[in-house]
Amino acid sequence: MKCPECQFTVNEDDLACPRCGRAVINLPLVPVPSAPLPAVQKRSLPELLRQSLPQIAGGVAVLAVGAGVAAIGQVVLPQLQTNRRRAVASRSIIELHIEDAIILRGSRGR
Repeated sequence: MKCPECQFTVNEDDLACPRCGRAVINLPLVPVPSAPLPAVQKRSLPELLRQSLPQIAGGVAVLAVGAGVAAIGQVVLPQLQTNRRRAVASRSIIELHIEDAIILRGSRGR
């Protein structure tokens, strides 16, 4: 048997050509039973749209929800975090004023 690539003589039990490495397996062809193809149904465009419109609408809704979640993550959450930091800072300032007032009141009483 000859290699189809380099025409080197190859043994029948070799899987590849010893010279060029090309696979030289001769597999027997097995007939594959073919099933009959299903008949193609011809439908008009409005009929196709009517059947697939709910699925398209569902896909659009999922995309809209995803875009909304992304917007919340990029815009609203950072603003909430900034407001929270401000609230914590304001609370700390108020607590310091209260502590100062308590200290002042305590020092007046002495």
